Amino acid sequence: MAAVCGLAQDEGRFVFPDVRLEIEEADGRVGTMDLELVTEHYHRGHLGGKSGAGLRMFRGGGPSGRGGTPQDERLMRKVLR
Repeated sequence: MAAVCGLAQDEGRFVFPDVRLEIEEADGRVGTMDLELVTEHYHRGHLGGKSGAGLRMFRGGGPSGRGGTPQDERLMRKVLR
């Protein structure tokens, strides 16, 4: 089932991204990019499984690195670079 949806697995568990973007290239090809917003609540195991599954990791918020929201304009600029 994970393969049908294009989801990765880590040690037999599904790895769900926070956001999956579908990107259409100029030539018509469609690709996906899986994104994960990292907060202070993540521990090493969370980070290892998510990055091992190929998710692009982003830390939101200010200099403290604490959180962020999907509406955070600075975070969206980082994602869309």
